[in-house]
Amino acid sequence: MSVPDCWSQITSDPTRLISDRVSPFTAWNPLRHMTPVAPDKLLLRAAISEVDTGTGIRSTAWLLNNSLPSPFIRARRGERFRVTLENTLPDSLILHWHGLTPPEKMDGHPHLAIPNGEKYEYDFTIENRASTYWYHSHSHYRVGKHAYFGIAGMLI
Repeated sequence: MSVPDCWSQITSDPTRLISDRVSPFTAWNPLRHMTPVAPDKLLLRAAISEVDTGTGIRSTAWLLNNSLPSPFIRARRGERFRVTLENTLPDSLILHWHGLTPPEKMDGHPHLAIPNGEKYEYDFTIENRASTYWYHSHSHYRVGKHAYFGIAGMLI
């Protein structure tokens, strides 16, 4: 069977299962609608959890507030950004607000990473213009691993 024939068989009948666990509707993992949260006394709790990646199969992930992707933060210029990071992961963790220009101690420098069981308080005023930013782990030698496991989110 050629690739186009296979494709037409899968898409022509949306009730047909690709396998015993995955339907065509879930096979492409549609983007989830994220409800924005304000950075006013926001607690971001980093923990290991299990998530459905969109295929009906559960996978282990490292999450902030049990959310994949991490919570969608919406803020405005002039607003106070007060976020508490609580780390329950086996690795040290600190978050970097990619594109924002907070004071040095609020920018997620790797030397500020906190070990398991600790908390870090972010408190600054947003001075950046409206734009699309993102945040992610900034722990030394662990940025890629943490993003891969789920520690990354949007900040608008």
